[in-house]
Amino acid sequence: MGGGTVENSRVEVPEAIDKYPEVKTFGPTIPAYGLWARHVKGLKLNHITFHLKSNDLRPAFICEDGKDIQISNCKIPPTNGSESIISLVDVENAEIKSNETKASANAFVRVQGSKSKSVRLDNNKSKSKKQVELASDVNPAVVIK
Repeated sequence: MGGGTVENSRVEVPEAIDKYPEVKTFGPTIPAYGLWARHVKGLKLNHITFHLKSNDLRPAFICEDGKDIQISNCKIPPTNGSESIISLVDVENAEIKSNETKASANAFVRVQGSKSKSVRLDNNKSKSKKQVELASDVNPAVVIK
């Protein structure tokens, strides 16, 4: 539907190990409008297209504590004013390539978390102010262009 706020994008989702993993387990709004994933290995998103009815200030994708993540050839709808289009937190070995969006955000990809390692960006098309933004706890050598 859209309509998510920057505050929604900062919601900390509680661990719910003993619950079935569905969105309603975590409340009415999750931090991403498209896909939010945590504790994943080998996640591959290829040729995904999202549609929104209204502007949304949450990222399209958020991955927390992930390994071997690939996001490629995705079409991300135009939104304006978000902090990032893709948010990676403590992600190791991520490849973000050949994605396209007319969205205008502060950063196309935001990397956070001291455990982040080896994030590769290649051939993405975005109107964001920055291609990548690193949180203060991330070593600049983490990003490979």
